[in-house]
Amino acid sequence: MGSNINTQIIVSEPEPSIAESKIKIIDEPIEPIQPQIESQEVQQKIDPLESIDDLKQKGIKNFNNKVNYHCNNEEFDKAIVFCLKIVDQTPNDIDILWQLGCCYQSINQFDQAIKIFNKILKIDPCYIDALIDKGGSYRRLNKFRSAIKAIDKALKLCPKNTDALELKAFCLEDLGDYHQAHKYYNKILSQDPTNTRIIHYKALAYQETNQFQSSIEQLKIALKYSPKNPQYLRYQAINYQYLYQYRQSIQLFLESLKYEYDHIQTHIDLAFSYMEIDEPDYAESYLFQAQELEPTNSKVFLYRAYLCFEEGKLTEAQELIKISINFTDSHYPYLLLGHIAKVQNLENLALEYYKKCIQMDEAQNYIKPYFCCALVYFRVRKI
Repeated sequence: MGSNINTQIIVSEPEPSIAESKIKIIDEPIEPIQPQIESQEVQQKIDPLESIDDLKQKGIKNFNNKVNYHCNNEEFDKAIVFCLKIVDQTPNDIDILWQLGCCYQSINQFDQAIKIFNKILKIDPCYIDALIDKGGSYRRLNKFRSAIKAIDKALKLCPKNTDALELKAFCLEDLGDYHQAHKYYNKILSQDPTNTRIIHYKALAYQETNQFQSSIEQLKIALKYSPKNPQYLRYQAINYQYLYQYRQSIQLFLESLKYEYDHIQTHIDLAFSYMEIDEPDYAESYLFQAQELEPTNSKVFLYRAYLCFEEGKLTEAQELIKISINFTDSHYPYLLLGHIAKVQNLENLALEYYKKCIQMDEAQNYIKPYFCCALVYFRVRKI
């Protein structure tokens, strides 16, 4: 494109994933089992407004029905009340204790869940679900080594348990040990070679370690079993972007839109690929489509601003950046404002924008050279 400005300022991160997806126990680390009531007839007899005192007269079975009713309706705080009532009467019922622990997990009370799982394990040290769920709770608390300790006990009891193997892989990734994580993904795939979800996670692990070609190969396998999966197509396209193979990425992004047209990030990523091959008209068209889907997306306005910057439309670029700032707390808009000010020879303003970027995100070390170069440039120009 026309400018020498490093396009790093607007490269979008791959959609989360795992990655909006890379915490892969997605807000439900160990999903509690929600037993179904035996029949609609039984469910109709249960009044959710019935008092605890009334239920006491009908015995523990009705408490169990109440627990099931509220779990099925995702009313976990209410289910906990009835779980505790059963525990009061049968304190060593490990099945209801386990369900209680899972309910605590579902409302993100992970410390309390761990206490319940520990209570179960004192009664039955071999209760494998409690060990796995304990590991899942520790992981949600970012206590990865404690999580691994619990998971390893589960794997000692059942070496082929896929839930435990998967969770161990996730924890290893959390610790940055992707090589070991692959070993546990491979153990799962040795039992189930067509498990596309695990293949996808393995591909993402390769992507995290910049092994983009290996990630592509894994996603090709996943697409063999699920050829119309838009997520697999998108991640494959993102890998090609990292490899600067933008035309290949465009083809895959377009394919993914056939199955999920309203995925905003795909439109934005398409625009970026078109920008990189100097086709601004196509880039702008996909940015407008993204804007129609989400009028408050800051990246859309920032990318549009960059296109204007490249074309020398500096005033229009500044206006778009101002809109972008309303929808984000990112430093990127100020970085682009700094570039514009530098082109306009507004030295003090450019330096202020670069300073602001550094203050907002000191971890982004690539900003500092812009600041230093601008400082040297303006001082040399004055001499």
